[in-house]
Amino acid sequence: MKKFLFTALMMAFGSIAFAQTFSDSFETYKSGDYLAQSNSKWTTWGNKPGTSQDVKVTNVKSHSGNNSIYFTSNQTGGGPTDVVLPFGGQLNTGSFVLEMWMYVESGKPAYFNIQTNSTPGVKWSIEMYMNADSTFIINNTDGALLTGTYPQGKWIDLKLSMNLNSSTWELFINNTSKGSFINTVNQIASLDLYSYQGSSFYVDDINYNYTPVSLTNLNAAAINLTNTTGLAGQTVIPRAYLRNLGKSIISSCDVSVNYNGNTITKSLSGLNIASTDSFSTDITAGIQLASSNSNAVLTVSNINGLGKDNDTTDDAISVAVNPLIPAAGKMVIAEEFTGTWCGYCPRGAVFLDYMANKYGKYFQGIAVHNNDPMSTDDYNGVSQTFIKSYPTIMTNRMDTIDPLVVEANFLKNIVIPPVGTIVNGAEYNKDSALLRVSLTVTFNANETGAYRMACVLAEDSVTGTSTGYDQHNYYSGGSIGIMGGYEKLTNPVPAKDMVYNHVARIIAPSFYGLNTGLPSSIVAGTPYNLIYKFSVSAYNVNHLHIAGLLFKPDGTIDNGSSTTLSEAETNGFQSVGTLAGINENIPSAQKLSIYPNPASDRINISGITGNEKIYITDMSGKEVLSYTNASSFTASIPINALNNGIYIVKVICANEVYSTKVMIQK
Repeated sequence: MKKFLFTALMMAFGSIAFAQTFSDSFETYKSGDYLAQSNSKWTTWGNKPGTSQDVKVTNVKSHSGNNSIYFTSNQTGGGPTDVVLPFGGQLNTGSFVLEMWMYVESGKPAYFNIQTNSTPGVKWSIEMYMNADSTFIINNTDGALLTGTYPQGKWIDLKLSMNLNSSTWELFINNTSKGSFINTVNQIASLDLYSYQGSSFYVDDINYNYTPVSLTNLNAAAINLTNTTGLAGQTVIPRAYLRNLGKSIISSCDVSVNYNGNTITKSLSGLNIASTDSFSTDITAGIQLASSNSNAVLTVSNINGLGKDNDTTDDAISVAVNPLIPAAGKMVIAEEFTGTWCGYCPRGAVFLDYMANKYGKYFQGIAVHNNDPMSTDDYNGVSQTFIKSYPTIMTNRMDTIDPLVVEANFLKNIVIPPVGTIVNGAEYNKDSALLRVSLTVTFNANETGAYRMACVLAEDSVTGTSTGYDQHNYYSGGSIGIMGGYEKLTNPVPAKDMVYNHVARIIAPSFYGLNTGLPSSIVAGTPYNLIYKFSVSAYNVNHLHIAGLLFKPDGTIDNGSSTTLSEAETNGFQSVGTLAGINENIPSAQKLSIYPNPASDRINISGITGNEKIYITDMSGKEVLSYTNASSFTASIPINALNNGIYIVKVICANEVYSTKVMIQK
């Protein structure tokens, strides 16, 4: 077992004067020692060795020898253990290899990040979340960089190999490559091992090796070409990333992109790019994505008007462009759970706007607010049972993800053929503020089972004046990276400066919908029309989006639809169909009364005339009781079999629906 080793070799350039090699097997300490207090090469996030931020050496488990270090936390948000291993400076050229052995307990998460600056907290180069389900995600403020799986309940060799010249990073687990990525945040200064909430993991035999590089006089390098993902036929604006890997300042250059037989060239002048600095530029002419996979080649040339530079090996880079063809009639629904009180939630708003702008008719974001003035009970009464952190996005009720990975998740889902397609229709009465929506669903094949439908109204450009509309903003100041301009705003952002989009206003008839209107045996090609009625006096109808949701029997969303009100009106309202949902603020055509409330053994419904259908559902939309009133003017429904809680009572009568909440309390 190696003891601690630190060597230094002179470099030939730059502000970093030494190469570094480091290793620590934790064998020179006693079990129970504080690591950073025992070894000055380690520190803690707040530079407080020997405190609760420091980690203790343990002999409970080790990869080799007797000792390791152990991280766990049951605190909300994690901590306090937070140890830092500095790399000897701020490194942005050369090659760097970080390796450590990790043991992540089964069913538990682990976490670490790499800092860019000698002072922790200025900026992250990457974060690695090793999730409790054996999946991992490496990300930074650019979004997800790499995802995959890793083994739990055993020691694994985790290695990150970084070419800091080309910004190319590669992850190895047990000497098997898990993939590589371009990291535009290409500076490293330290490793941060943090006791993430719920975590339980050990680290042993950690080492790193840094090899510097000598720079030539004049050298511009092509590093990466991004913004090339999307759907066939879309025009995208690629972003070229370049770097000055020479000693001389770069004042001008030409940048070209060759794709699908076409070359676009952009000349840049008036630059002042210092040695080792990176720069980027958008190829604003854009490229139209082809219907087949091919490569795009980014080339930098004519450096400072002198033609070739001193190193032509890094003048061009080839990037795979793999456009996708969406399944016919497919739309992905992304429900984002957020709140103005949540300092990380600007991330969700930024990525929903990005997706809406880029993917238009193929994507509908729905911002479900919790515990703020824009919250809606019909959503939050259910979502709180399975949404554990904010912001979180559910795509098609299938995947629960961070907003950072929503585009990759969307591209996975958009190619899955839907079972059925939906057409939105609408009719709006300005005088009564009554909106009637028809969702016409047509299935592509015969189906059986409890398929369900729901309708959502989402509003853009929502503003408010109360402090409840102030958006908390942890991105303020840019310490945790760029986030769509929020890094330039205050924390919190005052209500007067906030505009909220995609805000969920109503989901009818409930979170999971009802199968009213869809038979258990569905015939392919037959249109099934479901009708919803809403009172929208509280909303700006010009900013509303109408979204249709088609649920599979397992509760996932098979397909969605989305239109503006004017688009739905153009499609035409289909008046013949099944009334499936109504906003409870709309009064019934008849004077119905439901009592008592709270109720214990039965509820009574008066003002009905006969043949009414009565449904009682729980807050998830699951039907728990149904009743048909034969002829009496008052129905008395026993509820002894129902547990205490809040339920929704819906009475369908005279082609109207009366809906209200009733509390059962025994």
